[in-house]
Amino acid sequence: MQCKRLKTSPVRIEAIQEIVGSQKHYKTKHSIVMTNSKFTENAINLAFTNKVLLIDRDVLIKMIGMKIDNLKEIEEKKQWKNMVDILS
Repeated sequence: MQCKRLKTSPVRIEAIQEIVGSQKHYKTKHSIVMTNSKFTENAINLAFTNKVLLIDRDVLIKMIGMKIDNLKEIEEKKQWKNMVDILS
């Protein structure tokens, strides 16, 4: 997981390139890039190609509005698909 806190600019493709490189190095199954901002179109395209979950400002707002119980259940059962479904 990588988090980017930016005031005005969107997260660029370089952040996605970093996480894609770390996927291979650490042999991870899932990767996330989270920001309080937005993502550039190039960043979104690369993330989609490499199955990187992007969480932007709008999704963060959704997450904050979710019931804590739902998040705890997902975390405890390690239900990645459920998390993705809820955030979609």
